[in-house]
Amino acid sequence: MKKTILVVICMLSSICYAETIFLVCNVNGMVNSTYDSERLPNSNVSVEITKYPSHLSIIISGKDDYLQSVSSVKRPGNEVIDLTDQNIFNMTNIREISSGSIRQMTTQIEINRVTGIIAVRSEAIFRSGTFRNINYSGSCQRQQGRKF
Repeated sequence: MKKTILVVICMLSSICYAETIFLVCNVNGMVNSTYDSERLPNSNVSVEITKYPSHLSIIISGKDDYLQSVSSVKRPGNEVIDLTDQNIFNMTNIREISSGSIRQMTTQIEINRVTGIIAVRSEAIFRSGTFRNINYSGSCQRQQGRKF
């Protein structure tokens, strides 16, 4: 009986139908703030793209400044702009933050499925009026199986 209920729940949920794509990307970019700019060192990052029937999630893992994620799941205080089509994964999250030093965080991730090019833009606007932008791009290769 428990197995039957579990199978029915799985069939009704979108988790059972998720597809995950793993990429390894060689990227470089810049950090710009109100007061200065610096070049980010070249780095390899891993990208996990999970496609569910009703939404999309992209998670980038790597060194500190390269860590980013976006999701098409709508939540209070989170605006989602999903321009994904057959050639490009393109998603932007704009989050209003009610506490702490950051007032608004915007993250855009675009991955061209044809060329394998990734472009990431992240902007933090602080309550003090200052800002910090991180922009990076590079080329990606699809990885079969597990991420590293």
